[in-house]
Amino acid sequence: MRYRLMYLLSFVLSAVTIYNFSDNTKVMAIFGILSRYFIIFGVVMSFFFIFLTNTGAVAALRRSKQYASTIGKSFLWTFFSAILCLALVYLANYFVSTSSFEINNSSLIYERQYSVLTGENRFVLSGFQQLTFLGLLAFITFSFLFGYYLKPDLRIIRPAYTVMNSIAEVGFRFMGTVCNIYIVLLFFISGNFFAQALHSNILKNCFPLLRDLSILTAIIVFAVLPLLYAIFTRFKENPIPVMWSALITSIISVFTKNIYFTIPVMEVIHRRENNSMKKTVVTSGNILFLFNRLGCMVIAYLTILSLLRDAELSLTVQLLVPVVCLIASLICGIYPGTEVLFIVSVITVLFGEDIDSGMLSLVGVLTPLLNAFGLFIDTFAVNLGTNALDMPAQNLEALILK
Repeated sequence: MRYRLMYLLSFVLSAVTIYNFSDNTKVMAIFGILSRYFIIFGVVMSFFFIFLTNTGAVAALRRSKQYASTIGKSFLWTFFSAILCLALVYLANYFVSTSSFEINNSSLIYERQYSVLTGENRFVLSGFQQLTFLGLLAFITFSFLFGYYLKPDLRIIRPAYTVMNSIAEVGFRFMGTVCNIYIVLLFFISGNFFAQALHSNILKNCFPLLRDLSILTAIIVFAVLPLLYAIFTRFKENPIPVMWSALITSIISVFTKNIYFTIPVMEVIHRRENNSMKKTVVTSGNILFLFNRLGCMVIAYLTILSLLRDAELSLTVQLLVPVVCLIASLICGIYPGTEVLFIVSVITVLFGEDIDSGMLSLVGVLTPLLNAFGLFIDTFAVNLGTNALDMPAQNLEALILK
């Protein structure tokens, strides 16, 4: 509870500060500069946390003969939730008007000018951001392989296994302290988000889109995902405590525009406050953080359906679009902050003749808004999925004795 409350307090204080200093350009500039560096620092700490914890967690899964099942269930959660939500979006498309994606030209021009003035380039990502996904994938893949061969079935390997488990525990303790420091980082990061939202002209001119996306997001995070959580836990676990944790970490993803920032935050909270096991929360959590882009896929699919509503598509194409959305979502993390635009762009390359170029340009301008909803759902799905795949706490003692 401590982490969740102190982060919430940080968000509130930041919002109050921005509201009172919204006309002070120097204060806004300080928030903007510090925010960018703090986000980079948080992502680097995620790398460090994975380096310390993932190998020991994988080795522990091998020891308890849960290596393959945990990985399999992680991808099962990813694909099952994707299919369920794609079907939901297909039905929801009939209730979402194409006009929801329309804003006037003056708003579009203002938003582009504001992006230049604030240094917010939403289309050209830095090399650091582009390499984040590949770097994390390399880190996690190496630790999975190393942890696989660290199974303590030989006497000579047992000391190494003990050391890696101890290092993983040290990693959690260290990141627990770092997560306390995050209250300061999140004050400036959320402040920069509030400043951008306050000065953005799009938010003032796309209420229908905000309404439709908010309703869809609420249905997914408060109905679909909890139901899926109940199915995976065989209706034996209460999802509400996990949803409270998911809410805070989802907000952090939206503020940072980078889901990887929340990796240590989510895993430390689940370990300390939701009684999750270290080996499961690390292993399944890292897999879901990399590949479970449920939210960005859902928002991209809804956008594509709206853009293609007036086009005459064959049945084959109609079936291919959601499949391509799902495949593209598995690798869209290579462009953190523009995952929705990446998925829409992939569809455009394949079915570009049916999409109006003007509407596609509008999607580019709306990317920050669309991606915010996508990241919120993504992080929510990762939180519930990670906890749903965790072993029941009552089996912990039996496993240790075994």
